Amino acid sequence: MVSGPRMALSGALITAVAAAQPFEIHVRDAVTGRGVPLVELRTVHQVRYWTDNAGRVAFDEPGWMSGRVFFFIRSPGYVAPRDGFGMEGQALDVRPGGRAEVRLVRTNIAERIGRITGAGRYRDSQLLGHTVPVSEPPVRGGVVGQDSVQAVVHRGQIHWFWGDTSRASHPLGNFHTTGAVSALPAPGSPPQDLGAMLRYWESEEGFVRPMAPDFGEGMVWVDGACSVPDASGRQRLVVRYARMKSLERQLGHGLAEWDEERCSLRRLFEYGESVGWRHPAGQAVRVGDWVLFAQPFATVRVPARFEAVTNPAAYECFAIRNGAWGWGATGEPGTPEREREAIQHGALTAGAARLQLRDAGGRLIRPHAGSVRWNGYRRRWVMIFVESGGTESFLGEVWYSEAPDSTGPWCRAVKVATHPSYSFYNPVHHDFLDEAAGRYIYFEGTFAETFSGAPFAIPRYDYNQLLYRLDLDDPRLRAVFDATREADTP
Repeated sequence: MVSGPRMALSGALITAVAAAQPFEIHVRDAVTGRGVPLVELRTVHQVRYWTDNAGRVAFDEPGWMSGRVFFFIRSPGYVAPRDGFGMEGQALDVRPGGRAEVRLVRTNIAERIGRITGAGRYRDSQLLGHTVPVSEPPVRGGVVGQDSVQAVVHRGQIHWFWGDTSRASHPLGNFHTTGAVSALPAPGSPPQDLGAMLRYWESEEGFVRPMAPDFGEGMVWVDGACSVPDASGRQRLVVRYARMKSLERQLGHGLAEWDEERCSLRRLFEYGESVGWRHPAGQAVRVGDWVLFAQPFATVRVPARFEAVTNPAAYECFAIRNGAWGWGATGEPGTPEREREAIQHGALTAGAARLQLRDAGGRLIRPHAGSVRWNGYRRRWVMIFVESGGTESFLGEVWYSEAPDSTGPWCRAVKVATHPSYSFYNPVHHDFLDEAAGRYIYFEGTFAETFSGAPFAIPRYDYNQLLYRLDLDDPRLRAVFDATREADTP
């Protein structure tokens, strides 16, 4: 006798819940009209939402679905409208199935495109019934977080490698390098959604499988990825690997290559302590017959042949020699600190400096990591790097610079993206995504609470890869770099 009413009540509740539709909030760039990812909307009673890759929030709060709701709005590199009291935000008339649009003014020079890795990249758009990338599953490769990327074009495909990778089913994920491949974008066309293009190497359980499963004790991270021909002309993909006990303690490191049959990395050998700097590191770039390694300055090189890359004796470094900069097999790679010391001791004139990056006000910038690429549009070498110890964040301020040669001189820099009180580390410019002969370039980095002191980690976005697009024709860049531009090319 009791079961009937209970079942009826349960059915009524289900019907009521099904009838309630979320309220759509679409946050757009005021100039381009494109959706803005990573925008926080916070209610007066401290409920927080973040826009997905399409710039949408599906607001669905029982008791708050009929009436006016104020949202504080903020996003790194963007400014929201202010109300009559100067509060940055907007009041919206909320109703089930309704929608509202908010326009933000971008103060960043670079435009945030969206999150490449992790789950729920289009979560809110899916909840609202919008079309999302066709190949977008709920959790691609089982990945919910990924650290620091290496990407290299090899045999007509882009090969991707990441560091530690998080999974939803357990706090411990993959700590032995994750890998994926994707097709090259069509020449001259804007890149598609990179996250949807990635094809992870997965295990039978559906989670990514280790790319370096048998390399020994420790977490395995890779860098310096490059594709070079061997003596027979066959392209070989080589990476340096490091076995890590912790962020500070390295257990060992060596060289590995991509095994085309096993679709994983195969260890070649492990270095001894005497190898020093004579190995791949950072982000690789091809310069003529050489491969240079940037961290972010390109001060180590090796002939672009497999037999040379695997031979420490073939490496050279860019260093101060007899009062001038030059390449050689001896010495130590140049750094801003070594250069300043040489100037102070009279071993180099101030006019010969090549690694002293400064902003428009003359402040010296301390670079941490980044990449160097040739840019056909600017006819210059361009560098994307993150600052160490920035004013808005310790490791989240991204800068752009350019120079007539891959080794510099790197003198001026302009900030293109900010991440206040958060980190955006190990950025890299993917030149295979360049548009309009290099006018538009794309770079990505790891967006993470790590090292930042942030009070909490941002859901879904934290510990994942964010992609930005930068217009090199932006007047804020041209005003700096056209002023004393040299017309030469390498």
